[in-house]
Amino acid sequence: MTPVTEFPDTIRFYDVPGGLNFRDIGGYETADGRRVRYGQLFRSGLMSGFEDKAVEEIAALGIRSVCDFRAREERDQHPSHWLAGRDILQSVREDSDGSGDLLAFYRAVEAEPGSAREIMLRGYRTMPYALAPSYRALFQRLLAGETPLIFHCAGGKDRTGIAAALVLTALGVPRAMVLRDYQTTDRLYDQLFAVMRAQVDGMMDLERNRAIWAPLLVCHPDYLNATFDEMDRRDGGVEAYLHAHAGVDAEAIQQLRATFTEPLQPGIRPS
Repeated sequence: MTPVTEFPDTIRFYDVPGGLNFRDIGGYETADGRRVRYGQLFRSGLMSGFEDKAVEEIAALGIRSVCDFRAREERDQHPSHWLAGRDILQSVREDSDGSGDLLAFYRAVEAEPGSAREIMLRGYRTMPYALAPSYRALFQRLLAGETPLIFHCAGGKDRTGIAAALVLTALGVPRAMVLRDYQTTDRLYDQLFAVMRAQVDGMMDLERNRAIWAPLLVCHPDYLNATFDEMDRRDGGVEAYLHAHAGVDAEAIQQLRATFTEPLQPGIRPS
């Protein structure tokens, strides 16, 4: 599967028929002069609409594991049928904490106009703890070598964005580059809006109230920084959070870096 060329530098988006926000998070340089390996760690949005060609292309990547951060209700409404009968390990959530509930977000903003941004900030402070079992499962897959792996939610931006930030930070990628990966999803704003519109068709008038959705759909750095700030406050930092909530200690971090990063020769940029 060939990356989409309209996205330059190290970021490798893939035009997966029926997919959304599918990309490789390899290529980022780490603080100690290495880079994250390509072809091992993929993040994505909704995968329930994969066309036959997409399934063939995904299979060609050799995917061994999929971690789905959507709640049970979301999976029931938009199941990933392409996984049926395939020898791919699946990790799913069993809770229903409401992350990804667009109707609840809409009603909250209607009740308190102007509150959308604060709702998002609150969500980014609570998601790492509400989804801690899912993030623990993700790291267990990585440490067990069950890769290449895809982790995803509905839009591939919030729950998945936090997961990508945790993984990249564990691998030693500097904060500025972690934020850059997070904000890259903004290039797909129109696609995200179209997917959201399809999910809530008939339940609300998105076009009439389009302005309120910007805080939900954008990847503002303040959101992810709110996650980092909350981890600092509760745990003493990202690595402390990983140790306490994801079972990733210092030895595990060294294992992850040995497995998923590689030397970067001086003067040579990732291809």
